Amino acid sequence: MLQLAENTNESLVKKVIKKALVSAYMTTNRYLGPLFERLIWTNVDRAAAPANTPIFIIGAPRAGTTLTFQLMVSGFRLGYLTNTHCMVFGVPALASHLLKNKDRNIDFKSNYGRTSGRYGPSECGEWWYRFFPRDPAYVRREDMPTGALKAFQRSLQTIANAEDRPLVFKNLYAGLRLEPIVAMFPDAIFIHVQRDRVENAISILEGRNAANGNFNTWWSVPPPGYEAWIGQPAADQVMAQIDLIEAQIDRDTRNLGLGDQMMKVNYRDICADPAAFLSRAQTFLNSRGVELSLVGDPPMRFERRRSNQLPKEIVDRLWALEQGTTNDV
Repeated sequence: MLQLAENTNESLVKKVIKKALVSAYMTTNRYLGPLFERLIWTNVDRAAAPANTPIFIIGAPRAGTTLTFQLMVSGFRLGYLTNTHCMVFGVPALASHLLKNKDRNIDFKSNYGRTSGRYGPSECGEWWYRFFPRDPAYVRREDMPTGALKAFQRSLQTIANAEDRPLVFKNLYAGLRLEPIVAMFPDAIFIHVQRDRVENAISILEGRNAANGNFNTWWSVPPPGYEAWIGQPAADQVMAQIDLIEAQIDRDTRNLGLGDQMMKVNYRDICADPAAFLSRAQTFLNSRGVELSLVGDPPMRFERRRSNQLPKEIVDRLWALEQGTTNDV
């Protein structure tokens, strides 16, 4: 018993020490990193930073944005946030300097948006949270302090200068923050990835179950109006989640006049012919002043993820909603 108590106490001490170290690391990153970033910023040629037209990959959760991200950074010479950048999210330009000119091989593997390896492309939420709130998901320009937006602009441009190439970001929340992004980068380019609705909904529900152990607890991006769907059947929730996100992106695209800066693509088409997608993306980006050339050969095709571990009644409900054959009053 005495030995068990000693082992338990030792385990608790290790957990406390680990938690304290992680907390100190995050605090250093969040507060000291930006100070170092400002120092870098005062010593760069700002006019030379190729950050006038950053590219943002957006869409609903599980729509295929991660695969699109991986394909673009493997097919073009683009700068992007890696898992290494996320380790120093307070001053990501430092990672860019360390990784500069390194061969960043992409293996096209991911686990619910997370990749592995030092060069794996990352959404890097902690970098975004330096400037944007964790909640709410939808943010307008008027909701953002000018200082936070200028810090966002400065950090992105510092990364671009270190990378010395155009930048591409994948962040699902960015699709609900078009107004403040465009306020800082009026010529920003957006790749809007969409997926067949039921297939997308099934994948979100599987993500819910993997993350929460059930299908009913909300998971991932909560768009404006999602509160009205809490408590509704799981199938209804995720279909509404997709529709609300897509509607908000379309509405903001119209209101901001971003039609010429937005390229829509379907996950089905990307998987069927990756080379055709890259060719189309190259033409679109070149037309917006981002001159890119292909590097290497993309895979011939990708197998679409069609796993379905859902109860039959949920799948039936999804298809009824898709076909408009529900018996709801």
